Amino acid sequence: LDPPLHSTECGTGKSGFKPVYLRQTTSEITGEHSSILLRELQHVTPGAEAVGPQQGWLDSFVSDFRVRLMAMLGAAFRNMETATALSLLDPKIQFADEETAAAVAKGSAAADTACLRSDGVPLNPHDLRRLQSYANNLVDHHMVADLMPCVARAYFSRRIPVSLSYGQAAIMLAIGLQGRDISQVEETMNLPASQVLALFNKAMRKIHSHLRSRQESTVEQSLPRIQEVHMDAHDVGVEEDLQEGARESTALMQAKQQALMSALGDLSQYELTGTDEEWKGALDGKPGAPSVVTVKGDGSKKKSATKDEDEKSKGGKAGGTTPGKKKRSGEGGDASVKKQKRPKSSS
Repeated sequence: LDPPLHSTECGTGKSGFKPVYLRQTTSEITGEHSSILLRELQHVTPGAEAVGPQQGWLDSFVSDFRVRLMAMLGAAFRNMETATALSLLDPKIQFADEETAAAVAKGSAAADTACLRSDGVPLNPHDLRRLQSYANNLVDHHMVADLMPCVARAYFSRRIPVSLSYGQAAIMLAIGLQGRDISQVEETMNLPASQVLALFNKAMRKIHSHLRSRQESTVEQSLPRIQEVHMDAHDVGVEEDLQEGARESTALMQAKQQALMSALGDLSQYELTGTDEEWKGALDGKPGAPSVVTVKGDGSKKKSATKDEDEKSKGGKAGGTTPGKKKRSGEGGDASVKKQKRPKSSS
């Protein structure tokens, strides 16, 4: 098996031959790996039904060969040309948007089973954070070198449906499956190291974005569903409801006020009588606010309004001053207040 022979008419792309076996050791004479390629044949007799195995029987053999080849690319086939190894794998590197969306809708369960580390554990959040840091050019590619084998196996097994270019897929195979470093990839692909790293970074950015979308889809599916609320119109409008509530509140307040007035009894006995002229005549000509004001009431009944004035007594020594006394004079006329003179304290 060599690249020119593989690309001729007997190659997998033109004549329909597919590889099912590849010898791990090279021939002592030619220095090449011996291979077996098969193609489905169907014997058809005119006027009769098709005779032969069921169509598609070869696919299971080819799938098994690809799995074994990916496992041996880092060992017996490590020095194989990257282009030849990629042609033998014949990976699907272009995916439709519908395929990518369907994989994202499944959530992270499929991604967890696809990307298994060397210890058999799915990628954890710390691993995804490292991929994100490298995709954002925050760390060097050596920080994700240990994750490349599982990511490459998942991609070439079509469990990460992300579209990559042929160059990006070749770099992914060389680094992830053959275990080569950047200098070896640079020499094999005849590309400068800066271009190799740029293509590799773009590929990892797409893969990380897809894995993160699956994680977000899983979280979104775990959230409670939003239920639509169907609201029916009330029989009573808002304005009518407010007016009815106002009427009920007013009636309740009036009932409480009526009950309070009934409990107090007849309040006419506390009514103040006298005209404005009588009150003005009783208050004019007197400095300050009088303690007692008397006005003429209706008939023989007299009403008086009293304003209390508290005086604080000041404590002093023995024989000190005593508070003055107020004297009320007159019954039907104006009220007058006389202040008594305070006796002088004896020495």
